[in-house]
Amino acid sequence: MTTTSIATGKLALEILGSTERERALTIWRQLESQRPLSRLACSSDWTRIWLDHYGDAIQHRFIIAKQLETPVGVVLVTHGVDQFDGPFRIQTRHLGTAGEPDSDSVCVEYNDIMVQPEHRDAFFALLLNHIRRERAWDQLCLDGFARDDLPSMIRSPDFTPRAFESMYFDLRKARDSAVEPLALLGKSTKKSIRRTRNAIGNIHVEWADDVVSALDCFEELVELHQARWQSQGKPGVYASKRFAGFHRDLISELVESGRIALVRVVGNGTTIGCGQYLVERRRLLFYQGGWAQLGHNINPGLLFHYECIEAAMQRGYDAYDFMKGGARYKQSLSTDSETLVWAQHRRPRLKFLATRLARHLKAMCFKRSLESTGRQGHIQ
Repeated sequence: MTTTSIATGKLALEILGSTERERALTIWRQLESQRPLSRLACSSDWTRIWLDHYGDAIQHRFIIAKQLETPVGVVLVTHGVDQFDGPFRIQTRHLGTAGEPDSDSVCVEYNDIMVQPEHRDAFFALLLNHIRRERAWDQLCLDGFARDDLPSMIRSPDFTPRAFESMYFDLRKARDSAVEPLALLGKSTKKSIRRTRNAIGNIHVEWADDVVSALDCFEELVELHQARWQSQGKPGVYASKRFAGFHRDLISELVESGRIALVRVVGNGTTIGCGQYLVERRRLLFYQGGWAQLGHNINPGLLFHYECIEAAMQRGYDAYDFMKGGARYKQSLSTDSETLVWAQHRRPRLKFLATRLARHLKAMCFKRSLESTGRQGHIQ
């Protein structure tokens, strides 16, 4: 069923239900052809493949922005499943491929909406006002947007933003300076990489450019990743059949067009690690990886990423982006960072107040416990 919401001003919104996916994706592809540098996570292919794996479990609809009956923007709006604030289940709405249960989530980053640049702010304003008129939800979420991609209205008191660094190595800077990447890293990082290289020797990078080799690399990545996390008593992300299936299809469809990359680093005939990357705007976005356990004095993740940084520079990429997270190896191998934002608009609800009070009381009790322990230690 199709409904249309006419807005005052230059744009109108048309809402398409989940059964009209093909029509929505046709519009999406038309708009995408006019925006060759759009984000991968808001592309028609990414969205279609995500819906193939999650669309049956997550309620969704498409909202089209039109100017004089001509589409100028489109976005997927989803209803979150198994979303919680503390002990309370909450009803959420999300822009883009988000809202999955934590155990199945693709954890979208560099999210965006598909819209012609001159209509961006107007579409955001109409879209958010339209969703706000609905009564059933508790929290509206804009997940994983680059700060520069968000409209100014998100900086209002209505929204609570959480900002995270997305650290990256600036390959273009190294290339323009005519230096090897190692020259831009810290002294201790250089020392660790050289020591590990000398310990392993005969290292080479395998870049999977076809579907068969990419899927082979992916399966080894899954095996390495799962072994590491299961050894710590955790399930690992690929325990989710939806998550694993989504990525297999993503690789099968996008690797040969260069929008997905799979890389294996091998030392002396043994796999050191495998990584999966999203590719957009001449940037490699590290999505997921798995490494072999090579001994206490060898850091396989650090070596894997450095070898891939060198290979990426040779292939002409401009940045090697580690995406969200402050792991030590990311800090050691980065030269710059961007900001990713998760912004939330919450309606006044008693459950939010109860959770906030409980967290405040917990923090106060913890503080008093520390103060008490400190006084006792001083007396002793």
